[in-house]
Amino acid sequence: MARWQSRVVGATDTDHGVDLEIEDPYGRYTLTADWVLAADGARSPMRKMRGLHLKGDNYEGRYVIADIQMPHDYPTIRRALFDPDCRRGATILIHKQPDNIWRIDYQLGADEDEDDAIKEETVRASVTAVLDEIGYEGDWQLEWWSICSANTLALDEYRDGRIFFIGDSAHIVPIFGEQRFGRRA
Repeated sequence: MARWQSRVVGATDTDHGVDLEIEDPYGRYTLTADWVLAADGARSPMRKMRGLHLKGDNYEGRYVIADIQMPHDYPTIRRALFDPDCRRGATILIHKQPDNIWRIDYQLGADEDEDDAIKEETVRASVTAVLDEIGYEGDWQLEWWSICSANTLALDEYRDGRIFFIGDSAHIVPIFGEQRFGRRA
């Protein structure tokens, strides 16, 4: 049976499993589970309830990610621009997604303000500069954008009693992999 608009608000270990306290629009109830997979994301409420913390590295780089829709016949591979004319000292990654959506990921400079960087007019100007850099002159529409930083964080143990942490609740890694952010010696 599916239960919508529900969230786990408590988790208590028992001799044979875990009692999960669930809250939904009708109130609270307890659900007993032999085992639990906590797949509740990077801001994992379950991890917080258990008093667990991710450990690792936060990288200084900040990036704007913009999804644009445009017809372009460039092959479906990741294109990387290092130190391009439009963003000196920065890295830009471009790759195709389904339905003619292209993701453009560009690094912010140390002097760029995050609040200004994610204003729509600033994102549009930055995307235009990237498209000029790669020689694209066609129409495009801005679909979505956000700002992010890179982290390499993980729990010391992915299991806490009968609860297993999986996905982003267990670890957060840079979206484009280690080669972009360097390896620590």
